[in-house]
Order: sequence, then C-alpha cells, then structure tokens
Amino acid sequence: MTPKRLLCLGVLLLVVPASAAEVTVPAFKKQHLEQFYWSEGAAFGDLNRDGKPDVVYGPYWWEGPDFTQRHELYAPKTTFKVKETDGTEKVLPGFEGGFGKKNAYSTNNFFAFVHDFDEDGWNDVLTYGLPHTPAYLYVNPAGQERSWVRHTVLAEVDNESPTLVDLTGDGKSEIVCVHGGNFGYATPDVKNSGAKWRFTAISTGGTWQRYTHGLGVGDMNGDGRLDVLFKDGWFEQPASLAGDPPWRLHTFFFAPAAAQMFAYDVNGDGRTDVITALAAHGYGLAWYEQLAAKDGAGELQFKAHVFMNKEPRENRYGVTFSELHAVELVDIDGDGLKDIVTGKCFWAHGPTGGPESNAPAVLYWFKLVRRADGRVDWVPNLIDADSGVGRQIGLGDVDGDGRPDLVIGNKKGAFVFVNEEHRVSQVEWAKAQPTVLFPDAEKHAVTPREVVVHTPRAADVARAQTAGALVVNPPWVGGGVLPVGRDGKALNLDFETGDLRDWTASGGATTKQPVWGDAVLARRAPMKSGHVGRNWIGTFENGLGDAATGILTSAPFRVTQPWAALLFAAGAYETTRVELVDAADSSVLLKISGNDTRRLAGKTGSTETMAPVIIDLAPWAGREIRVRMVDEQAGGAWGHVNFDDFKFYATRPIHAGAVEVK
Repeated sequence: MTPKRLLCLGVLLLVVPASAAEVTVPAFKKQHLEQFYWSEGAAFGDLNRDGKPDVVYGPYWWEGPDFTQRHELYAPKTTFKVKETDGTEKVLPGFEGGFGKKNAYSTNNFFAFVHDFDEDGWNDVLTYGLPHTPAYLYVNPAGQERSWVRHTVLAEVDNESPTLVDLTGDGKSEIVCVHGGNFGYATPDVKNSGAKWRFTAISTGGTWQRYTHGLGVGDMNGDGRLDVLFKDGWFEQPASLAGDPPWRLHTFFFAPAAAQMFAYDVNGDGRTDVITALAAHGYGLAWYEQLAAKDGAGELQFKAHVFMNKEPRENRYGVTFSELHAVELVDIDGDGLKDIVTGKCFWAHGPTGGPESNAPAVLYWFKLVRRADGRVDWVPNLIDADSGVGRQIGLGDVDGDGRPDLVIGNKKGAFVFVNEEHRVSQVEWAKAQPTVLFPDAEKHAVTPREVVVHTPRAADVARAQTAGALVVNPPWVGGGVLPVGRDGKALNLDFETGDLRDWTASGGATTKQPVWGDAVLARRAPMKSGHVGRNWIGTFENGLGDAATGILTSAPFRVTQPWAALLFAAGAYETTRVELVDAADSSVLLKISGNDTRRLAGKTGSTETMAPVIIDLAPWAGREIRVRMVDEQAGGAWGHVNFDDFKFYATRPIHAGAVEVK
C-alpha cells in the first residue's frame, strides 16, 4: 500500500450521520505509551480502584485516564543489543522488536486480561505467552507499591488466539485454549489464587498442535449456550456439562489460519454468521453467511463472503493489507451494529518473515452497513498508519463517554486510541466518505481456500510457482522401478503422468490432484515437500485444507520384488495413512500412518516434508495387491497426507531418515 493511498484513506474516520444539519463522527486520538517491545497484546482494567480504566502491557501498568503514571507488575529484566553507526553496541530494554534487526518474541507475554480472579475486590492480571508457555496470574497487591505475586495457573496455553470468557455460564471467566492437544477450558479456584486451574477438554484425540490458528466463542445454533469456533468448524456445547462430556464437533472450513473469530448476525436475518481473518500470516478478511437450509445431515451451512484479500480489486474500496493477526468486533460508531477492528501485525515473523513485512503498520475499523437490498458492506476507515496490531486488541472506555477505546501492544510498543466524538457538516461528511473503486469486487473474490496463507520471500515464491523455473527433483539414488499392471505396462504410482490415471479417487481431498511443483515451499518456506519429479499427492494443497477427506486406490499389481519404498508425511493421526491391501478382498496387509512415522522415527513434531518409508514385501511375494492412500481426518492441525513415488527395489534401499515397516 502506497503512502499516497494511505493519505487518501486517513480521513475515513468520518462516517455516521446524526442529523440533517450536522454529523457525529468518530475520530481517534493516539497516545504512544511505550516504545519498547514487551508483549503482543494489552488490556484495559481498573487496577487501583479509582473507577478509571488503567492499561496493562508487559511488565507495566499505567494509571488512567491520562496514562502518565507508570507502575510495575514485575521487574522488567529483558534487554537486547543493537549496533550503533559507529560500531559500538547499545543495550535497550525489552525484547528485540522494532528497534532490532531480526525476529524475536516476547516469549512470556502475548495476551493480557484484567479480572478479579480471587474475588477480593481488586482486579488481577492474567497473561498468556507464546504458544506452549504458561498462563500466569499476577495477584493485585491491594494498592501496595510492590511486585505482584505470580502464580502459574496453567502449564501450557496453546492456540494462537486463546481467550478468557465465561464459556460455561457459571459466572466465572475461563481460559479457552488448546491444551494437551485438545480444545477446552480451564477453570479458576477462587478460594485459592495460587492453585492450578482445572482444564476440561471438549475435544478428543489430542492432535491439535500448539500453533493452531483461529479461535472464537459464540452461540452458533441459537440454543442459548456458547460454542467454540475454530478454523475447521465448531464445537457445540452440550445441554449438560456433568461428567465433562466431549462437545460435538461440526466440521466446516472457515479459514486456513484464522485469528480471533466471532459469531454474530451480520445481515440481520436472525441467524448467527461467522466473522474471521482468513490468514493471520497472509491475507484475507471474510464473513460467513449462515444459510436458511441445512445440509442432508442437518448441519449448518455457510456462504463465504471474502471482502478483502491481497489485490486492491478484491475490495470495493481498494484496501488491502496483510497479517491480520488480531481482530475485534465492537460497535465503534454507536449505530447499534458491531464493526470490525483489525490491522497489520507489525513484524509478526520479523522484518523478512512475512508478506510485505515492512509495509505500513495500519490499524482500521470496518463499518458494518446493512443495505436496503439486503446485502452487506464493510466500509474501511483508517485509524492509524504507524502502529498496527499484535495478537490482541484491548477494548475499554477511557473517558466514560460510552464509546469503545482501543489499546494495542506489539513490536512497536503500546498505543492507546481514544474514540472521540466530533461533529461536522453534511458537506464535510460527504467529502470524507471513501470512494467505491471496484463496485464489482465480489466478482473477483476468491474462496477462503484460495487465499494466500503465507507469502515468503519473493525468490522462494518464484522458484516454487513459476513454470519456467520449476526444478524437477531427482530420483532417489539406487533407482527403483514402477510396478506393472495386468496389461504389462508401468503404473502411474509416481504421478509423473500429471494426472490420476491408474488410480480410483473418491472424496474432495482427491480433487485438484496431483500437486505440481513444491507448493509447500510456496506457502511456508523454507519447508519443502520433499517430492520426487514434478508431481505428488498433497491433500491440503491447492486450497483443499485440513477439512478435506478422500481415498486414492491404485490399480492392482503383483509383488515381483522383495522391497518397496514410498515418500510419506502426515498429521499425527491413524486417519491419515497409506495402506497395502489385498487386490481380491481389500483386506489391509500393512499400513503406515502419521502416528506410526512419529513412533518409528522417535519424533514428536509435524512437518510437510515427506520422508522415505521402506517396506519389506517378502510376506506377499507373488501376491496381487493395491496401494491405498487414506485421508479420513476431517479437520485438526496437519489433518492431511503427502504421498509420492511408490516403487519396487531388488535390494533393501538405503535412504537417510527412512523408517521401515514390516
């Protein structure tokens, strides 16, 4: 986005008509509280019981409403070094954010929440850090000027948008997150502030990884109970929580990599819709319209409306920015409709680790407009062009005027934006309205599966996506031959024909196959697919995502060699696997799953890079078999299969990093 374009949008704060003569408009006053990087989030809350909201950011809190008096929650000990122009080193406080030259994270502090957890009349502070780090409760010292006592209340908080809300309706705010691989909530012990919070899983299987993007809470089906949303669907809260039952999972692909998600009736039809950023490290902002009709299984159905993405023509007003890693939904202008607040997450992965890392760190609010024809518009209004967002947007009312104010924490420090009411003439208001540059933007809108999830360095994208630059990966050392079918011809078990001949396909995950070139490198460099040749199977790629399922079954062939090998990578599930099956009765002779490869390799992490799997075929010599690739995992992190290059070998192949199954 060019500075000129930003200048044009900088007056878009003037929006809401109030009377025939004058117009009441929101305008934001900016206050830069802290220039150093201590946290990816910040929060409002009254910490000194004076009735005014204060601000907490990292180790500090500021007294409201003027925020000139600063206090410490805990001693700020972190520092980093930068080199001056004369070659000398200078020590600066905080984590290495905007003053540094490389990526760094405020490991122990990403989110902050203010609440009286021990019910002593003084608000405390709860913080979460980088995924897989603890939740800390800082107990208010009741007005004493000293460090606040810290308790670890949950050993690990996972997911990139954990929150705090009264999920169960018992009047107590709970941590809602992923923990131990499952979605769920942690409940405080109000009688013992130092006690560990009890975590209750609402999902099963334990396979959602720590960096899962996207989480929200809202009543999806109108039963009066809050449900939990995530990028691949939602968990329905049961009528009774007695016995800690698992919540029913409804799968629906909302986003490849979301941030905060919201359940809200956008178009006023009485049905709950979903609002979400589509790619926290890419592009895309959308709302999902809940349809009146359900599918054949009685599941809720949604229609996607992607109203901002990578290209200007994909937004009616030509606005585009990347890395919407924090989103809030709040009525900014007092018209009774909730608006979207979001912006660019400044240096989310450092100065070179994301799409347009050094583009202006913008902060916007998008005004919800319900048109007379029943359609919806989101009118963009620039709040600021040099702050952006982190992982959390704090809401409060600094001056008690009833209008929501904002607090931001990120690698540029901490900012407060006070929402002030201005009155202007109708003429001034009309001049300030944004121009519709692309009235047919909806015609160019991509589907959520087609958004740019992550755009790495331009050179990596070019190598991965440009046809003329495609590098054909060489075959393994030691050769290997393709099995032959009943007609005596080599079967397409390496997918180098560029299609699925010699395979029977079923399910959505088998569409848009095979994958051409290194799509993994294109979306999440420097990781690579590890495929051989030009083509391979990837049930996530080409916009399919983790929710897609499907089965590929090869034509039959006879075992004529004592060994075979293939390339394989999959999520840690039994539902993501490759099998050898009997050609006559389809009984499973051998299988290799995502769980198996981790167990055999002694690894716990997930990767897209395929590794060799060596198979001893001696028990089935001369037998007619088939290869079957199975992706039955409808959602969940890494819920997909990467597969390539099944071949026979006369002697046991030797490959670095291989696992062997018998």
